[in-house]
Amino acid sequence: MFTKTAQLWHNATPHPHWCGLTLLAIDGVFWRTPDTPENDAAFPRQTHAGNPALYPQVKMVCQMELTSHLLTAAAFGTMKNSENELAEQLIEQTAITL
Repeated sequence: MFTKTAQLWHNATPHPHWCGLTLLAIDGVFWRTPDTPENDAAFPRQTHAGNPALYPQVKMVCQMELTSHLLTAAAFGTMKNSENELAEQLIEQTAITL
């Protein structure tokens, strides 16, 4: 659903280009998930000073078009994944330079 709607909105919106290239950026964010055994298994909790986080967390790296801020792609992982690791997954979807 995310991929289909992101592509539809991106393709329907006019975007300026630079030297024929679409202007893109990547950024990371993390989201709290419901406190369930399934989420705990899929998304191990981070710890700080030996104390676990209150909720499991998902890390998301987004690729967006700079002028509209529309997301064009995303990769998801655990808090143990670096943003660079997740950004590498976006290369197959869009030719980007890291």
